[in-house]
Amino acid sequence: VVVQHVHFDGLGRTKDDIIMYEISDVFKAKNLIDVMRKSHEAREKLLRLGIFRQVEVLIDTCQGDDALPNGLDVTFEVTELRRLTGSYNTMVGNNEGSMVLGLKFPNLFGRAEKVTFQFSYGTKETSYGLSFFKPQPGNFERNFSVNLYKVTGQFPWSSLRETDRGISTEFNFPIWKTNHTLKWEGVWRELGCLARTASFSVREESGHSLKSSLMMNFSGEETCKICYNFDKLVSLQELAGYTGGDVSFLKEDFEFQLNKQLIWDSV
Repeated sequence: VVVQHVHFDGLGRTKDDIIMYEISDVFKAKNLIDVMRKSHEAREKLLRLGIFRQVEVLIDTCQGDDALPNGLDVTFEVTELRRLTGSYNTMVGNNEGSMVLGLKFPNLFGRAEKVTFQFSYGTKETSYGLSFFKPQPGNFERNFSVNLYKVTGQFPWSSLRETDRGISTEFNFPIWKTNHTLKWEGVWRELGCLARTASFSVREESGHSLKSSLMMNFSGEETCKICYNFDKLVSLQELAGYTGGDVSFLKEDFEFQLNKQLIWDSV
């Protein structure tokens, strides 16, 4: 069989070029089973973009004057997300109650860009975050994001109060079956005492500091399963002080996971 036409019903602000990247493999199908499989894969790719609420696939024989005897038409019926979505919830934790408001602008410019804003108003502290996310057309795993945030935390067991105001840029990209992240983060940190009984070590660290750091994150679950016969490996390296700021350090974190089946279907 030959896929002659691919139709879309329900497109509004989504650009054609990002859609063509996701459905291009449908035209390469050689038989009916292949058409069904590649159409399902294209549907999953479209849903992964986060711009559609629903995607349905219809496969029919080709109609019209140019129709071939073995020609097929594939139709994607899509429902786009609204331009603005919101959420509201309450949360209890960290010795306080909070009201959390969220706003999301999906598919902002028609190519799966997303702007997210979250505001948390608590009985003790207020936090907020604003982020912009943009994927590369045709390669959703390769994406770029920018984040602005303010986070405040209280630690009564050490009489410490910490306020972080920061900005970060992040680039994610896959290499073979591994995922990599390059990130720069700048944080203005303010430490203070919650009580007069705070220890001298806490008082000594109180005040303002500025951190500028570069981070590299590696994760490869599929590679670990194929090559090394374990389930998960995540590594994080952070280098601060060489791009500005008054804080200098080198930090490395590793996470290793190995799952084995025990008795009575326990792992």
